[in-house]
Amino acid sequence: MRALVVMMAVLTLAGCKHEPEVKTLEQPVNSRDGSPIRPGELIVGTFEPTSVDKALELTLIEGYRVEYVAAATETMHLMKASWADGTLLTEDETRALAEKLLETNRFKFVELNKVNQPR
Repeated sequence: MRALVVMMAVLTLAGCKHEPEVKTLEQPVNSRDGSPIRPGELIVGTFEPTSVDKALELTLIEGYRVEYVAAATETMHLMKASWADGTLLTEDETRALAEKLLETNRFKFVELNKVNQPR
């Protein structure tokens, strides 16, 4: 047992001698269809801490269906929007919805989701 403790101490003190591997992407990560945003996904910023139900209520706009995806903070929420009949939004339609939501003055900001985690 003592030998194992001594060996672990030596390895810990010796440390790692190689440089960390730097990984780079040849291309920026884009949405699945190659566009720079995730169609239908919006990040909304509220003026005060907001519950899931309140965030959904604030995003109600006739003709659209909005689902709650996640919260980054109490005032920043990721939402997924589609047409009321369930048809997915295009990139341009997502931009138009973002503008409509901003015009309601219910949000501090509305951003298009440009994040796509590699799988």
